[in-house]
Amino acid sequence: MKTVTRHFDQGAAARPDAPPPDVAVILMHLGGPASAADVERFHVDLWSDPAVVPSLATRARRRKRAECAFRAAEEDLTGGYARLGGRSPAVELLSALARALENSLCGRPALSAPAAGAARVLLALRHGSPGAAAAARAAAALQARHVVGVSLYPLLDEKLAAACAAEVEEACRAAGLSGRCSLAGPLHEHPLFRGALVEHARRAFDLIPPDLRGGAHLIFSLLSPPSGRGRKKALLARAEDVAQAVLRGLGLEEERAAAGFQNLGGPGRWLKPSLREVVQERAREGVKALVVAPLSFVVDGIETLDELDNQLGMEAARAGVKQYRRVPALNADPGLVAALADLARRALPFELPEARPAERAP
Repeated sequence: MKTVTRHFDQGAAARPDAPPPDVAVILMHLGGPASAADVERFHVDLWSDPAVVPSLATRARRRKRAECAFRAAEEDLTGGYARLGGRSPAVELLSALARALENSLCGRPALSAPAAGAARVLLALRHGSPGAAAAARAAAALQARHVVGVSLYPLLDEKLAAACAAEVEEACRAAGLSGRCSLAGPLHEHPLFRGALVEHARRAFDLIPPDLRGGAHLIFSLLSPPSGRGRKKALLARAEDVAQAVLRGLGLEEERAAAGFQNLGGPGRWLKPSLREVVQERAREGVKALVVAPLSFVVDGIETLDELDNQLGMEAARAGVKQYRRVPALNADPGLVAALADLARRALPFELPEARPAERAP
């Protein structure tokens, strides 16, 4: 487990005598509860975050509302996490992705052991540990020549994007990295990211028996921010752009596609139609095979593994759907890793040197 979880041990360099990396890449993500005891704290922190659930209320009032919302949803949430082993798998999946990205930037095979190299990849969980401050301090301790922040929110809206960017930039300033940090471009526009989505969707369709595959419909799942015209318009524009790219890649006509929303939970009003409503509508129309493609997540969590796989899958079956498939999250897919590596390189004010000879970490 050492080589998988080391990205959560932000303070440790590969070796005391290792040369400083040319770049420290900070991967930004909301995080997830690392244990059953962490479920309440994570969701209260998430739902009281004004960048996630906009509110002009004081911090104390926001947390009170979030605590009440958690009490109302506690049974469903704890049951969902219990089915996943009591915690979110996102923590391990993010570490594996960070490891693969670091190896890619250093010119090593994806599963290589940690070693000194031109790049070090660090995690910054907005609602978890390590946070942005810990990642920035680690980058400073490594004496990285430059720091690049990369968002792992494929359809990130402007409010949350600005909040995450400001958090990383402030953390870098506090760590003495002023003038040595930049932010990578949006993930959802990258052709390698879109290509990976197409391949994963194609594999999901291939699992449907041939006699039903020709009539299968594709449902895009979008994570809804709290209702608001500005956020809705921007989200739908990004989602439509990505969805059209996936449909073109699959050669699928628009009549066999739709979109629905998963809400983020907690206080607030959520965008419609819900994913459940879309699935039920297609079932009433006689559709017997459905493929659901989540566009808002790059790594698996309770939203995909429980809400989509377990809950929505059972509802689809009750509605008469004979074949239900979910497009897997990309996790550490080579296409996603290549897209992130390219975004990080583009954000640098210099070119990364050729890969250094690998030096195994102790």
